[in-house]
Amino acid sequence: MKSHCLLTALILIPFLSFAQENPEPKTAEHPFFKAAAGKWIEEGVVVPNANSQPIEGKAVSVTAPVLDGIWVQQDGMAEYGPIRWKYRWMFRVKILDGKEQIYALYIDSMGQQIQYFGNYDADAKRIQLVGKLPDGGEGRSQVTIQDNGTLLIQSVLVNPQGETGVRYQAEARRPKEE
Repeated sequence: MKSHCLLTALILIPFLSFAQENPEPKTAEHPFFKAAAGKWIEEGVVVPNANSQPIEGKAVSVTAPVLDGIWVQQDGMAEYGPIRWKYRWMFRVKILDGKEQIYALYIDSMGQQIQYFGNYDADAKRIQLVGKLPDGGEGRSQVTIQDNGTLLIQSVLVNPQGETGVRYQAEARRPKEE
């Protein structure tokens, strides 16, 4: 029993020391996610494919820290024409190979699940994310904090042949005080 406790201590002490010296940043404290916290109303267009007409619509979302600020979560409901869906974004700022990177997971009520990786461009106040789609295509998403405080959201899904599929662009603003 004593040897088991000693072995556990020998394994755990260096790990705990490393974890304290190299803490992961809290995503909620990142400048981008601090600015993006709260309730948003998006208005924009979705284009389902290259031959489709744009469909106007809107979404309402709330962005907030979760799990002690390690993650930031955005929950929303979108309605574009006859299409309605709920969605969730999960964001995490990580340090990988000495560089700050952003990991994101997008899931929605239509069955999509996309893992994204990307970065934050402080000069442009923009996160840029790229993710692999289940069919081998690619999802690209970027969100820019504009000078007027609104968010410009741009996303595109590209099939494995490199052809543009779904495109989305919206501007998100804070709701007016009621």
